[in-house]
Amino acid sequence: MTVCFMILAHSRPQQFLELTRIIKNSGGETVAFIDKKANLQEFETADAHFVSRRFNVNWGGYSLTRAMQVLLREALQTYPDAHHYIFLSGQDYPARPLTEYIEYLGREENRDRCWMNFYAMAPGTQFYTVLKYPRSYDLKARLGNKVYALVQKLWDVYYSRRPRMKYPVQFYRGSSSWVVSREGALAMVKFLDSNQGKAMQKFLRKTHVSDEIWGATALLNSSAKEHATNWDTDGQLEPGVMKGENKVYHHYIDWDPERENPALLNRGDLEKIDASGKWFIRKVDAELELDAIEQAVSGLHDPLYRRILFEKYLQWDCKKDEAILMDLSLSESSYYDILDRALMAFAELYRNGEQVEILE
Repeated sequence: MTVCFMILAHSRPQQFLELTRIIKNSGGETVAFIDKKANLQEFETADAHFVSRRFNVNWGGYSLTRAMQVLLREALQTYPDAHHYIFLSGQDYPARPLTEYIEYLGREENRDRCWMNFYAMAPGTQFYTVLKYPRSYDLKARLGNKVYALVQKLWDVYYSRRPRMKYPVQFYRGSSSWVVSREGALAMVKFLDSNQGKAMQKFLRKTHVSDEIWGATALLNSSAKEHATNWDTDGQLEPGVMKGENKVYHHYIDWDPERENPALLNRGDLEKIDASGKWFIRKVDAELELDAIEQAVSGLHDPLYRRILFEKYLQWDCKKDEAILMDLSLSESSYYDILDRALMAFAELYRNGEQVEILE
């Protein structure tokens, strides 16, 4: 049995390729949905199964929820023997070895477990107003800002007098970053196909950031709700008691209001990331780091240094030390001596030698 990583991406193909390579080398599988606005050819060389049913995805719109649901169904169909399904965005990245993560998920006590932030939405809770007043960022993308602004004003006037108060289900809000067991995933899809689930989806088509609502709502209204982490405590509270989501997900995300929302993580966040114990980080732009690394490697004067570092760290199918030294007809001691010197030369060039300054 394996685990299946579900990735929804719209940009940064090189980061996507690296992420899928790590997943494959760690024993996992990938199913990917690539936004129709992106050039699929830039992603297709990855070792992944791609959803053929593509469409434009808009941030905050129901199209994002729809893409996640398509991705979940495709993952279940493609890898029916996976014991967990992990949802990632194209700007997520492992913070710890994925081999350890897959082993963790496969433990007997975790086989049926789901990790999904949640709280019951009710008057007085965070973002409750998104249920009362309709928004459609997909409609905004089609109509343009000016026309949509007029539509929004008309909606606001109408729903200020008659807010949407009849909800088809108890809504839960959490995060779009979650992990569900096979039983949890099957239960979510079964709920989506039920009359209650269809009514939920109809309601969410005009609900802002529905991608952070549908998953928790589907799981916690399904037969697998007891497998949700903290259901035995947080799930027993009356709606409205818990004002915001718990943090049971496996991601480290910085919501510091003085940074981006969420923050674009960098090397200055490493200590906090390590202390968090989380398995993934969001969001990162690995391509910025790759550019800096490739620039430093390309700047090495010794072609042997460049070759060793490229084959060991940068090429798609990275070689092991034994293979590189055999190809170069080097002894083991000579190879590791050259590797040490190559790494030191790289450190002096990478970002103007800032790593050397740290070591000193």
